[in-house]
Amino acid sequence: MNSRLAGLLAVGALAGMSMMIAPIYGPIYLATLGLVDTRQVAIPLTLGSIAAVFASACYGAVHKRLGIAGVTVVSTSGMGIALIVAGWTGNEITFMAALVAVGALLALLALNLNASAVAFSTPHRETQAIGLANGAMYGCQMLFPFVAGWIRDMAGLNGVFFGFGLVMLVVGLTALAATALTRRGASAQVLA
Repeated sequence: MNSRLAGLLAVGALAGMSMMIAPIYGPIYLATLGLVDTRQVAIPLTLGSIAAVFASACYGAVHKRLGIAGVTVVSTSGMGIALIVAGWTGNEITFMAALVAVGALLALLALNLNASAVAFSTPHRETQAIGLANGAMYGCQMLFPFVAGWIRDMAGLNGVFFGFGLVMLVVGLTALAATALTRRGASAQVLA
C-alpha cells in the first residue's frame, strides 16, 4: 500500500457509490418532474448503459491521449459537473442527458481505476491492487443508501446529486492540481 494506491481506493469507493445514484435516485427525481411512466423512466438508465459501452470501447484511445491522470481528471470532473446539472435542472431531457453522461464517464473511470491500480502497484502485486480497487468500488456501494439517505435528509433530493457532484468535482480538480505540480516538479528537475 502506498499513498497513490490509497488515493485510488478512495476514488474507487466514491465511484462505486456514484454508480448507485442513477438507478436509485434517478426514477425518484423523474417522478418529482412528473415522469412516472416506467418506459420513460428507464430511458436514462438504458441510454447510460449504451453510452458506457461506447465509452469503454474508446478507453484505449482516450488513455493513450490523456494518460491515467488525464482520464481521472476528465472523468471525475465531468461526472461532478453532470451530477450538479442533474440536481439543478427541472427539465426531464437535461436530467436524462446528465445521467447518460454520468454513465459514460463512470465507465471510463472504472477502467481507469484498473489501469491505475496496475501502474501504482509494486511488481507482482498488480492483481492484488486491482482486487483492492474493485473491492473499494463495489464494496462501498453497500454504504450508498446510508450516505445518500443522510444527504437527502439534510439537503433534499437535489442535495444527493449536488453532494456527490461537488465531491467528484473536487476530486477532479485535486487530481488536476496534483498532475500540474508533478509536471512542474519534473520540469524543474530536467532544467536543474
